[in-house]
Amino acid sequence: MRTCIILNPVAGGVKNIDAIQDRLRGLKADRLCISQQAGDAEKFASESSDFDLIVSAGGDGTLNEVVNGIAQGGCKAALGVLPLGTGNDFARTLGVPTDLETAIEQIMAGKTRAIDLVRVTSDRVRYFVNVSSGGFSGVAAQILLGKHLSSDGIIFRRAKKIAISSRPGMWFNVDGELIGNEPAIFELLPQALRCVVGAA
Repeated sequence: MRTCIILNPVAGGVKNIDAIQDRLRGLKADRLCISQQAGDAEKFASESSDFDLIVSAGGDGTLNEVVNGIAQGGCKAALGVLPLGTGNDFARTLGVPTDLETAIEQIMAGKTRAIDLVRVTSDRVRYFVNVSSGGFSGVAAQILLGKHLSSDGIIFRRAKKIAISSRPGMWFNVDGELIGNEPAIFELLPQALRCVVGAA
């Protein structure tokens, strides 16, 4: 299996980059790309469309860039996640262990699951796999207090595609990245990305 690792050496959880690079050798990757600035991880992922596996070694921001590089380039590689950030929210969702050695073993085992992607079209097109928010801080406060279910302002619906427009306008945050102002279209792409997952 041809493997590309995309490493963010300044991810929040990185203490000793040399030790991490030594441990990454266990994946026997064909290519190791080290990001130096914002946008590098996305570029590296889009340039790796001929690989079978692209491993995001960093935090949620690195993952966001790698996902966008894979999706924008139409890459069919599976995504592996090595959680080196401080939050690692999506890695936890996939059941990826926080111990680097165990996470590497999980990637080597190669168990994958297809997950949904969401494409957001605003002033540009971006993709996300984890979470999005935008301009609803009052509603968020109600949710935190547990009062949202009885509110007339909350309507629950499921959709594969929604368009959002508001006055005043609002920005959207997808997987930690501000992506643009409304109007915006959010479109679910079912099972569009294969991810290496844990045993859970």
